[in-house]
Amino acid sequence: MNTLKIDVVKDGQPLSAKLCQYYGLDGRDFKISYDAVTGRNLSFANFVGIVRKGDRLLASLPKHYADVEQFSDLSYRDKVGEIKLIMSSVLEYNLSSEYRTYANSDDLESNFSLSSFYRIYDYYQTYGLYHEDNQRITRGYKGNISWKKTIKKSHKLIGGGNLIFTPFYVRKHQNNENLITQAMVFAINYTVQLFGDFLDLPSNSRIVSRGIDNVFLANAEEIIGRRL
Repeated sequence: MNTLKIDVVKDGQPLSAKLCQYYGLDGRDFKISYDAVTGRNLSFANFVGIVRKGDRLLASLPKHYADVEQFSDLSYRDKVGEIKLIMSSVLEYNLSSEYRTYANSDDLESNFSLSSFYRIYDYYQTYGLYHEDNQRITRGYKGNISWKKTIKKSHKLIGGGNLIFTPFYVRKHQNNENLITQAMVFAINYTVQLFGDFLDLPSNSRIVSRGIDNVFLANAEEIIGRRL
């Protein structure tokens, strides 16, 4: 488990300008209200969930959950366990059929699409990594013989009353990876690296050794616009 610096706030409670700026919060992440005690406008957390930036994580707890002070006193492992419990509930709701058909389903907003991750993973789990099957026909004696090509191109010899073709032409299949394959590996490994400690994500053990291709992070717009 990689140790992160965990900042914690609570939905509906004050949110410091420093945290807003560091994590790039905007839009519906917070709301500004006048605080009579301090006599000034304050930002209040307006979401439940997590935001990760580098080696730090911001966790916003539900309104009727543990106090921020109590949460802060927990061990790192216990904090991760509590966050995982919260996010499992959020994710279960997000992926449920009830949520997908809910008329006002704009109550969940994210710049990281976990539903897309699961669609990619479902394909990977069912079919494996995407490959293009290229077929080549070459001279040889190992493989599936292409009789049409063999009869057309090979030399014909007669020996012992038999018609002999030489050489044979055989079909060879080659599974080639392309951008889609590389993107699948990146999407799965990157998601698990970012959120694997905090969400019940499916295993990436079969492809974890392939790592994360930083080209996808550095050239996201170019890759999205690239034609296959």
